[in-house]
Amino acid sequence: MRPEHADELDGVEFDALRAALDDLDASDVEMHIPPPSIWNAIDASAASEAARRAPGRMAVPSTVVEYTIDEHDAVVGVGGHWAEFAADNGAAELVAPPVDRTLWSYFDQPEVRELWQMVVSHVRAHAASARLPFRCDAPQARRWFEMTVAPAAAGQIHFRSELVFEEERSPIALLDATVERAADVDPVTVCTWCGRGDNGGDWLEIDELLRSQRLLERTALPAITWSICAPCRDDMTAELLVAGGIADASA
Repeated sequence: MRPEHADELDGVEFDALRAALDDLDASDVEMHIPPPSIWNAIDASAASEAARRAPGRMAVPSTVVEYTIDEHDAVVGVGGHWAEFAADNGAAELVAPPVDRTLWSYFDQPEVRELWQMVVSHVRAHAASARLPFRCDAPQARRWFEMTVAPAAAGQIHFRSELVFEEERSPIALLDATVERAADVDPVTVCTWCGRGDNGGDWLEIDELLRSQRLLERTALPAITWSICAPCRDDMTAELLVAGGIADASA
């Protein structure tokens, strides 16, 4: 009986109930501990509410980007917000990607290509999905995605990336695909996993990199080349090589 309903009992009944409760000891009580899934759900709900209320945090739109490669690693289908995402990120030629190109032909840096090849090989070899968090920032926001790489029929692999968190910031022209680039300066290398930029071996958030290299003082910004920083490469390689591999999407 909750305290707010105590007034529904008369004085004699309330005194009898109080006496009965006072006579209880630890041996009369059996504790039932909720399963871990209950606590996980509570923690997730609390974290979600905290993120929603925090200043500078944006409501996450429902953004899902999907594509599929066949047994020869050629891109054979796209879905979700693929076309919109490609257009918004200055890749109009990929709104309808050619079916005769392999996934690996889209990677400029060999170390990134080789890492993704390891991921695909792992998923095929274990016939199990993998889940991978990564950054993919917009000029006006930091964005965190979660990608699921899953085996499909006839040796196909399906990729599904969902935007899980977005944080507003002042627009950064360096990340704007429509901005003019200087052809006579070295490009800025940005990690495809954590979104940080290379500053002579130190990997900094793009905001810090702009200040450190004084990029805003230039008449034209350098181009961007997408690679992977040493810490992310080491972490990913370790996940791929340990028993069980990358985090199981069914976990």
